[in-house]
Amino acid sequence: MIADALAARGRRSAAGADPLDDLPAVDDDPLERLRLIEGLSKISDEHREVVLAVHVDGLSYGELSERTGIPVPTLRTRAFYGLRALRAHLDGPEDSDVVRR
Repeated sequence: MIADALAARGRRSAAGADPLDDLPAVDDDPLERLRLIEGLSKISDEHREVVLAVHVDGLSYGELSERTGIPVPTLRTRAFYGLRALRAHLDGPEDSDVVRR
């Protein structure tokens, strides 16, 4: 009986909870956001499609495969190389026109 009551209470609290409430607030840097958008524009359409679908939209590789007809291993490879290129862009030197002091 106690286990049932605890389980029911857990279901009630989880049903009304917003999972985003558990995440810490992020102080977004607008320049970093622009660099991310720029990086996404520099990778191929195929890589960008997979990166956005899986890492932004939250689709699984299986779901994306069903939607596109592209095999899961191909999607995983595209995500790997797309993220690698995006990371290289974000880790690279910032715009040389910006003067740092």
